[in-house]
Amino acid sequence: MGYSFTWKEDGVLRTESKRMPALVTRDGKELFYNQVIAALEGWGDARNDASRAVRFGDGAPFTAEEVAALHDTARHMRSVQVAFKWQAGDLLLLDNEQVMHSRARFTPPRRVLAALKGPPIDRRGASLGVGGASSTAVTTTMPALTLRSFDAMPCVGLGVWKISRETTAAVVYQALLAGYRHLDCACDYGNEREVGLGIALAIAEGVCTREQLFVTSKLWNTFHAREHVEMACRKTLMDLGLAYVDLYLIHFPIALRYVPFDTRYPPEWVDDPHAATPRMELASVAYQETYQAMEQLQRAGLCRNIGVANLTTAGLRDVLSYASIAPAVLQVEMHPYLQQSTLLRYAKAHGIAVTAFSPLGSSSYVELDMATHADSCLTESVVLDLAAKHRRTPAQVVLRWAVQRGTSVIPKSSHEARLRENAALFDFELSQEDMAAVGTLERGRRFNDPGVFCEGMGVFCPIFD
Repeated sequence: MGYSFTWKEDGVLRTESKRMPALVTRDGKELFYNQVIAALEGWGDARNDASRAVRFGDGAPFTAEEVAALHDTARHMRSVQVAFKWQAGDLLLLDNEQVMHSRARFTPPRRVLAALKGPPIDRRGASLGVGGASSTAVTTTMPALTLRSFDAMPCVGLGVWKISRETTAAVVYQALLAGYRHLDCACDYGNEREVGLGIALAIAEGVCTREQLFVTSKLWNTFHAREHVEMACRKTLMDLGLAYVDLYLIHFPIALRYVPFDTRYPPEWVDDPHAATPRMELASVAYQETYQAMEQLQRAGLCRNIGVANLTTAGLRDVLSYASIAPAVLQVEMHPYLQQSTLLRYAKAHGIAVTAFSPLGSSSYVELDMATHADSCLTESVVLDLAAKHRRTPAQVVLRWAVQRGTSVIPKSSHEARLRENAALFDFELSQEDMAAVGTLERGRRFNDPGVFCEGMGVFCPIFD
C-alpha cells in the first residue's frame, strides 16, 4: 500500500508514505495524489499558484479542469475530517477500502490495526487560543431574511474585515459558539484560510454543521475578467475549506489589472506595491461580463446565491436589465449617518435583500485615518437616550434599528463579550418614534468611498455621485 508506521518510545506514531499512483488522466498520465495535494494545499502565502505548483513528470501543466477537480477533492477531504476522543487501550482500525489515503483499490478485508497509547488530549480550541470544554454553545435560532432562492440569511453576521490573521480562527470559532451562523468574508480581507480553520473546528466539535452556516465571500477587483472569475472563486473555496459558499458578491464595481496568485494574494488595490509610486491600474472589463461569469458560478454549484456590493440604484437597475439570475443580495455601507433609504426601498421592491456593512458607522475607519472618534453615531444623544430607555448599549440600539429596517448586519468584533452583545438584538423592539428619532441622524456621511481613498493610489475613481 506504500504506507508503513512504527510506534516510537514516547508514544508518537511515525508514518512513512511512498509515491503511489492514485489517479490517471484520459491520456494515461499518472497523478501521485499525496504530492499533488501537498503542492496545492501546503503553502500559506502568496506564492501558491496551483497551475505552477503541480505539473506532470514531463513538465506539462495540468489543465484548468484537472486543477479544479483536485481542488474539489481536496475540499472534500477536509470536509470529512473527523475528531474523536479515546482512552488508553482503544484500537484504531483503518479500512483501506474506505480511507482515501490508501491511494489504491484493495480487496477487503485489508486493514491496519494500531493501539492508541495514553489518554486523549482535549484540544478543543487550544491551538487557536479559544475556550475549551468549559465553553457553552448558544442554540437559539437567529432570525433571517429569506432570499429569492429561499435560502435563509441570518439577520446578524460576523464581519471579518480587519480581524488579524493571528486571531481570526479563534474569533470565528467563538462567534459560532455564541450562536452566529452568518460569516462575511472576502478575498481582500486576507484571512479566509483562518476563517476556514475556525469553521472546521466548530464543525468537528459539533457546534454547528456546514448546512447551518451562511458563508459570504466576494470577488476582488483584479479578477473581473470572465476567465478569472471562476479561478478566484475556487481559490476562496480552497482557503475556506468549503465545497461552496452561500453567497458570492462582486466586491466593487471597479475592475483592476489582473494580478496572478503567485505574484501576490490577496492582490489589494495597487498594481505594484514595490513601485516608486504605487498606483492602481484600471482594467477595461464591463461589469456585465463579470456579472454573467458570476451567474455561471451559481449554475456550477460553487455558490448558492450571487449578489453585488457598493452599487447605487442606477447600478442595480443596469444589472437587472441583463441578469438572467437576479442578484439575491446587495451589500452596502449603511448606518444612521448614511441611511440610503431610497436604495433600500428600490432593492426591496425588486426582491433583493440588503446587508449593511459598517452598521455602527465610523468605528472601523478611525485607525485607517478615514474617520475620527468624533464621527461616531454611538455618542449621539438620541442613541444614548434610547440605550438608557431600553437598558441596552448604544451599539445594540443602532444594530436593532438596522434589522428593524429589514436589513441584515455584519458588525465586526474580536471580543467574545461584544460578539454576544451584538447578536442580542431580538428580545427588545424600538417603537416607531424610536425609529424616527434615529432617522433624524442622517448626514450622508460615507466612510468607505473609493472616490476619496483611491486618490491616494494615483487614480480618481468615484463610484458614488
